[in-house]
Amino acid sequence: MTPPEVTRYGVNLEALEEGECRELLASHPHQLGRLAFADGERLLVLPVTYRLHRDEVVFRTESDSAMDAAADGVRVAFQVDAVDPTWQEGWSVLVDGVLRDVDDETRRRELEDLPLRSWAPGTRDRFCRIEDAAISGRRIV
Repeated sequence: MTPPEVTRYGVNLEALEEGECRELLASHPHQLGRLAFADGERLLVLPVTYRLHRDEVVFRTESDSAMDAAADGVRVAFQVDAVDPTWQEGWSVLVDGVLRDVDDETRRRELEDLPLRSWAPGTRDRFCRIEDAAISGRRIV
């Protein structure tokens, strides 16, 4: 089934199939997205470098950081996009799921072998993944 297109203000918004969203997440050249979650009364949106591994978004963070509010088991949103301002086109993918710490040693070693490096300084010894995710996206054409 072909996703519907919506035209607003002369711009076509095309819904993306889940498979295409996964391909875009996996092939994004910067592997940089934004993680959104609740921290008490406020919402936080933090940039994180990521990889798509076993069909899940995975990333590293410090054990003692601003991301502590994003505890194991909380609902999060993760968003990645790419835009071309000259042509006013691009795409956006949203991952809505549950944050889980990776505690299994075998899985941790597997993730340590990925090119999963944070741009921020410090020790990134906490591995996280987003499970039970609903993935959606749009392309602006």
